[in-house]
This record gives sequence, structure tokens and C-alpha cells, in this order.
Amino acid sequence: YVDEALQKLGNPDPELYVSFNCTHYGYSLDLWDKAFKSLGVKPRAFLNPNFRMNDFLFQSPRTGRYKKTDVSVRVVSMVEIEKKRIQSIGTWLEELSPQTADALRNFTHDPKLFEWKKFVSGEG
Repeated sequence: YVDEALQKLGNPDPELYVSFNCTHYGYSLDLWDKAFKSLGVKPRAFLNPNFRMNDFLFQSPRTGRYKKTDVSVRVVSMVEIEKKRIQSIGTWLEELSPQTADALRNFTHDPKLFEWKKFVSGEG
């Protein structure tokens, strides 16, 4: 898709920023970087929400409120996650966050996690 996007831009400005507007793109950052480089384009930056998404938790006045905190991670999905995807993403996550990788391997499948059909069908 990189080639299609660049065609629409014509000659990209040297100040090209690539925005990942969904968190799942972040795990493939290296592939995006290679795709742009293979076409002779070096973006100024990749705007990846994964890098800053929870920064607000570590700023005053939220820090230092408790002597000790316990962090737990759960993965709950409305759709079944294929084992090969769990393995692929889990391998990547293991280096970054073993606790999150473990949560993914033991995810909870909840097909009724939230209502969505009425918003798509126009009913309700």
C-alpha cells in the first residue's frame, strides 16, 4: 500500500510523517520502514500511538500516590484469535512485555463483549 499512497502524493515533501492510526500497525513498524526505504523515501517520523498511549499514567499527579502497585494484563476479544496469530504476535510481544504475551496466549473469547450490530444495520 505504500506505493499506492506515494503515487497519490506525487513527490512527497521531505517532511513526510507516517501516521499509524490504529495500535495494531505498530508491531510491524520495521516492515513499514523497509517498504518506504525500498521506494527511496525516508519519512521524518512514524507516528506510532503505542509509544505514548499510556504516558499520561506516569505524569504528576498520578505518580507516587501509592507505595506499591500491582499491574495485571488481560486480553479479551470479541473474535476468536487464531493460534498462528497468537504465536506470531506473542513472539514479538515477549521481548517487549512478557506479561502481555502471556495474557494473549491465555485470552478470553467473549463474543458478546459489546453491542455493535445495531450500529451497522441501522436497527435499534
